[in-house]
Parts: sequence; C-alpha cells; structure tokens
Amino acid sequence: MKKGIKSRFFSRRRSLFTIGIICSVIIAFFTIIGPFIWNADPTATDYANQCLPPSGEHWFGTDNNGRDVFTRVISGAHLSIGVALAVVGIGAAIGITVGIVAGFAGGAVDTILMRIVEIMLSFPGIIFALAVLGTLGNGTEHQIIALAAVRWAHYARLVRIETISVMNSEYLPASRAIGNSKLRIVFRYILPNIIGRVIVIATLSIGPVILAGASLSYLGLGAQIPSPEWGLMINGGKEYIRQAPWITVAPGIAAVFTAFSFNLLGEGIGDLIDPRLKEKAEVD
Repeated sequence: MKKGIKSRFFSRRRSLFTIGIICSVIIAFFTIIGPFIWNADPTATDYANQCLPPSGEHWFGTDNNGRDVFTRVISGAHLSIGVALAVVGIGAAIGITVGIVAGFAGGAVDTILMRIVEIMLSFPGIIFALAVLGTLGNGTEHQIIALAAVRWAHYARLVRIETISVMNSEYLPASRAIGNSKLRIVFRYILPNIIGRVIVIATLSIGPVILAGASLSYLGLGAQIPSPEWGLMINGGKEYIRQAPWITVAPGIAAVFTAFSFNLLGEGIGDLIDPRLKEKAEVD
C-alpha cells in the first residue's frame, strides 16, 4: 500500500515537472524565436483592416487600429515576461541579502530588519505598488521598482528562517572552529543550503508577478501606448469586447497560460526538491 502511494507521489512529481517544462519551452520558443519568424512591426497601424476576425492571414485577428494581434501578443511576451523576471530577480537579490544578514547577525539587527519586513508584508501588494507608482510616476522601469518593492519581503522572511536553520545545524560550529570567516560561511554553507528553496519560491512568484504587472498596465500605470504589453492590450480592447472580443481575449489567454505554466514548473521543482516548500509560497 505504501509503495503504491509513494509511486503515485513520484508519478505526480514527474507529471507536474514535465508539463511545466513543456509549457515553458513553448513560451520560450514564441518569446525568443517568434519575433524572428513573424517579423512584423507590432505598432504598425492599418486602418483599412480594423477589427478583422482571426483568419489565415491574421491568426488572432486585428485590433481597432488594424494592428495584428498575434504579432502584438508575441512581441508583448518580451515585455511582460521580462518585467516579471526583472522583478523576481531584483526582489530575490534584496530578500536574500536582508534575510541572510538578519538570520546570521541575530539580536537587534534581526529584530529591526524583521520589523521592516513585517511592515512591508502588512500592506496588500497591489495597493503598495500603486502607492509607489503614484510617487514615482508611470513607466516600465517604475513598474519594476514598484513590484520589486512588494516582492523582496517575501524572500527575506523565507531566507531568514532557512538561515537560522542552517546556523543551528551541527556542522556550522565546526566550520567556525577551523577558522572560516563570516563571509566564507555565508557563501560556502548558508547560501548553497537555501538557494534551492529560493529558486522554487521565485519560480512560483513569476506567474503572480506577470498578472500583477498586467493589472498595473491595464490601469495605465505600467507600459504606455503603443507598447504591446498584455495588460495594456486588454485595456485597449475593452471597448470592443462585443464586436471584436479577440483583441482582449488573446492577450488575456497569453497572460493566464504563462502564469499557469510557471506555476506548474515551480510546483514540479518544489516537489522534486521538497514538497513542503509550496506551502511557503505567498499567494498574491
């Protein structure tokens, strides 16, 4: 009986990881290779072909300005996914630094840093991002700063817990006894033991960040017209939802599929490393 349960568990792990990898490869293909295959200007207008339905010539139809929706969705992947990766990378870098410093130093340093983290986590993420953008102004760069300011605290809390766990392990006092410096302990013992967990949480964060970025762009606080950002495209097509629903549906499906794919990939990686890690992922 136990063997059968274990077999199903490992089968599920492989299935999630396989599906996540396949979906990610598809996304990577269209994001990286797509623009070279469908070499067209996503901002080029053709008012003679406004709101055309999907066809062999225009796979996802055209929008209210006669622009090819498929070309814009493919081009927008660079922006939407690029913003998400930048946010996750910056947020993880800040969070890892703060978490390790807090967990390693302990005492007053730990208390002060964790109070700051708790304050950050007490705000709804999207509301805090709106406040930051209201201060800095619109634009993709400011959007990245706003979303990274929301995300770093999640990583800091996780890394601090994992750092304390490593600090309490049996082999760390021995590493100090043989004369390892604090910096060497961090890079040789602490960071290698927490990086796998950070990768899982970071992968699981990409999907929510893509949707959060699309939401901000939908509100006009991220990328600006005529950028083919997915949230901005959804906003641009909302007035034509009845006569040309493909203008809104196509980028919406792209955003949801991409977020779903990264979630599957993150869950698969999490199951392979440690099934309990998914419970630590923050839901935005």
